[in-house]
Amino acid sequence: MQIANDCVVSIHFELTNDRGELLDRSRDGEPLVYLHGISGILPALEEGLGGKSPGESFEVHIAPADGFGTPQQELIAKVPRSAFPNSPELVIGMQVQGRSDTEERQFVIIAMDDESVTVDGNHPLAGMNLCFRGSVADVRQATEDELENWSDGMEAQ
Repeated sequence: MQIANDCVVSIHFELTNDRGELLDRSRDGEPLVYLHGISGILPALEEGLGGKSPGESFEVHIAPADGFGTPQQELIAKVPRSAFPNSPELVIGMQVQGRSDTEERQFVIIAMDDESVTVDGNHPLAGMNLCFRGSVADVRQATEDELENWSDGMEAQ
């Protein structure tokens, strides 16, 4: 069976940046499982996997605009240290919960001094060229129950 909409797909993958640095991979021999056609993965990756069959290898290159976007300067902010009253041990790279102009989001501390903390609300992979390499482990037609409930957090059975 080939990958198409409404198929449950299992893939083994490694994700690297354009310098070849490993960013992510399927864990402990367990494949990533998703429902093709519901935007559960990056659309550009989903498009690159379309038509593949179990046992086939893939390599999909994704530019920032088709991945996690380009960094947005407005999501980088310098805030007073007093905005973190319950976090005395702040460190660069630490994730903190905060609010942008429109929503709650995760921020990463990228700089700090005695008076302020600079946080970045961009996705950590924003601005990166990405390469997904791997193989298709399994493809099967989704059940009616999976099609109805997948977006509610249901996993493949």
